[in-house]
Amino acid sequence: MTEILIVGPGSAKTEFVKYMKVHHHKIAQKIVGVEVLDHPSDKEVLAYAKQYFQKIDQLKGL
Repeated sequence: MTEILIVGPGSAKTEFVKYMKVHHHKIAQKIVGVEVLDHPSDKEVLAYAKQYFQKIDQLKGL
């Protein structure tokens, strides 16, 4: 299953999620989290995503 994590600064993330729910419902269903990261580098985003999805996997018992 594909899971999507939305990260970044500001409130545009929540507006994007609202847009996706209205215009792209099937994709929006795959969004598992929206997290604030203040201007992260690509490496920081990757590290954060790895940690985030490891925690999700642990909660699911995977």
